[in-house]
Amino acid sequence: LMAGLRYELTSRDMTSKYFSSRTAKNNYNNFYPVLSAVYNIDKDKGHSLTFKYRYSITRPDFSSLVPFSAKQNIFTNLIGNPLLKPSYSYSAGIDLLLFHAFYFGLDYTKKKDAVELTILPREKNSLFIDVQFNNIPQTESYMAMTYIPIPVTKWFYASLEMSGARKSRQFESIKDHLWQFYGNLQSNITFAKNWDLEVNANYVNREFYGNMILKNYYKVDLSLKRSFMKKKLQVAFNAINIFNRRRELVIDDESINRTLFRGKSADCKNFSLSVRYLFGSKTKVNGDRIK
Repeated sequence: LMAGLRYELTSRDMTSKYFSSRTAKNNYNNFYPVLSAVYNIDKDKGHSLTFKYRYSITRPDFSSLVPFSAKQNIFTNLIGNPLLKPSYSYSAGIDLLLFHAFYFGLDYTKKKDAVELTILPREKNSLFIDVQFNNIPQTESYMAMTYIPIPVTKWFYASLEMSGARKSRQFESIKDHLWQFYGNLQSNITFAKNWDLEVNANYVNREFYGNMILKNYYKVDLSLKRSFMKKKLQVAFNAINIFNRRRELVIDDESINRTLFRGKSADCKNFSLSVRYLFGSKTKVNGDRIK
């Protein structure tokens, strides 16, 4: 059994930069508990059951608060929002672990004033839009998750991670509910003594992004690694999003209806070469995942 409690008090005293008579004060304080309990069903076989609860706070970062406007293109302005409030999150769940490897979980999460990126028209039915971080009054999700390892052979390993969720959000005139599916397939192939190939593919059918929805997005990454000097030196070629898939964000409400692409084309596909050396470390680069 593990439990913790944190108390926090924050005070804000704000004065308008251009109108000194406009002032505002805001104080918020609260207790933030965390609780988890683990019951070992069979410690030798690796069966355990975990109950968890957490209440936490997330503050907006500095860049999203700075009240300046920057023109991105003819139709788009990026605007800071100094009035952002912190986000509060409540979550609870149950996790079941079998044989130190198979994982099943149920989770409930509720967020109040979640800080997320929004796209809003400057005027109703206008082509000009403002990109800004705003507080989403409420988001809620019920989620079921599973992780299944697939040790095929000594040189080929794979795992499957899946989750399904029912999510809802409330923002201005938007009140949405959606069913979400997330799938992630990982594989690791050792096709020579010191050569490894790792492939990671994931897919999500729908997900909330502020007042937008991401639809049918998938990504495939791979990494080709070669080890030297008893696996202390590792050289890797990494390819991220090899199919150059761009995120299509859809906005469909009373004031704006359009599809946006998240990220520039050059940012969607990325190749890199990395070198890593472990100085006097006993950490294995390629450790056994399942005994």
